[in-house]
Amino acid sequence: MTGARFAAWIVCSAVLAFAACGRSAPKPPDAAPPEPYLAITHVTVVDVAAGLLVSGQNVVVRGGRIVAAGDTARVAVPPGATVVDGRGRYLIPGLWDMHVHALFDAEVARTFLPRFVAEGVTGVRDMGGTVEVMRAARFALLAGTLVGPRIVAAGRILDGPQPVDPSVSIAVGTPDQARAAVDSLAQKGVDFIKVYTLLPRAAYFAALHEAARLHLPVAGHVPGDVTTLEAVDSGQRSIEHLRDEVEPLCKAAADAACGRLLDSLRAHRTWLVPTLVVLRAKAILDDSSLIQDPRLATMPELVRDAWEGIRGGKQGKPLAYWREKRTRFYGELALTGAAWKDSVSLLAGTDAGALYTYPGSSLHDELAQLVRAHAPGTQIAAE
Repeated sequence: MTGARFAAWIVCSAVLAFAACGRSAPKPPDAAPPEPYLAITHVTVVDVAAGLLVSGQNVVVRGGRIVAAGDTARVAVPPGATVVDGRGRYLIPGLWDMHVHALFDAEVARTFLPRFVAEGVTGVRDMGGTVEVMRAARFALLAGTLVGPRIVAAGRILDGPQPVDPSVSIAVGTPDQARAAVDSLAQKGVDFIKVYTLLPRAAYFAALHEAARLHLPVAGHVPGDVTTLEAVDSGQRSIEHLRDEVEPLCKAAADAACGRLLDSLRAHRTWLVPTLVVLRAKAILDDSSLIQDPRLATMPELVRDAWEGIRGGKQGKPLAYWREKRTRFYGELALTGAAWKDSVSLLAGTDAGALYTYPGSSLHDELAQLVRAHAPGTQIAAE
C-alpha cells in the first residue's frame, strides 16, 4: 500500500473505529424551510475506501448532507445552488482526531472546537475533560452558538486514589468505587470510559466489567498494575501513545513478547493510537522552533503557560539527554510502522491540547508522521 493510500486508510478508520463507541450527541430537528443547495464542481474527490483520486466530479450538498455525487456530465447543478469551482482542488471526507483534550476548560473549548472544523476535522474523541464543559459544548453546538465537530467524549478519567491530574479525574481505589464511577459517568451521558495509569488492578477490571454491562467501550492507558496483554484480552478498545504499554515489549519487533502482543491486538481488533506528533514534541523540547510556531500565539493563555512551564523545566538538560529522546522517538516511528505491517489497527490522534499540539492543524502533522512511519524502505533519520 502506498503512503497516500495509508494516510487515506487512517482517515477512514478513525471514522469507523468508534462507531460503536456509545451514544453520540442528539441531532437537532430538521429545519422547516428547505435549505439551499451547495454544489462543488469539477473537483477531484479523494476516495478513502479505494485509495484513489477521482477527478472531474460534482458533489451536491443540502442540509449538511451529500445528496448527489458523480461525474460532471451525470450530476447536474441544481437551480439556485451556491457553486464552488473545485478545479485544481481536492475534496476529502471530514477528518477525525481520535485523541484530543478540548473539554477541560470552557475557554479552551470555545477556542479549540471551531479550529478543528476550520482544518477539516469534523469529529473528535475527547480523552478527558469535565462533564460540565462537555455538556455546555454539546448544547452550544446544537443551539448553533458554537461551531465545532461531532464530539465523542469520556468526561472524567478513572485514575488511582491520587490521580495524575485531579482536575479531570475521578479518584478510584476499590472495585466498588470503580463501578460507582462508571455508573455515574454513564448517567451523565459520556460515550466511553477512559482508564489511566494509576488505577489499581482490581478497580480496573471492575470498571471494564461494569462498562461492558452498560455497553460503554473502555479506552486509554493501561494501568501499571495490569499487563498490556491482559488489557487487550479483557476488551480495552484502544491503547494510547505506545509508551509504557507497548514500547517496552517491542524494543525489537522480533521479540517474542512483542509478537504475542501484536497478535493479540490484531485478533481483538484493539486500536493503537500512537499520537506521534506529541511524542515528537516531547523529543524536541529543546528546539526553539516550537516556540516560534505562529500557531502558539493563537492558544489560550492557560494552555501557553502550561506548555512553557513544561518546556522551561527541561532546559539545561545535556545533549545526551536530548539525543536519547530523539532516538526513542525514531524507535516509536519504527514501532508504528511495524504494527501497521503486522495488520494492527491504527488510529490518528494528536493529544491536541498537550505539549505544542494544536486543534485541527496538528492532525495533518500526525497523518504526515504516520505516512513517514509506514513508508517502506524509508530511513528514519535525525530531525
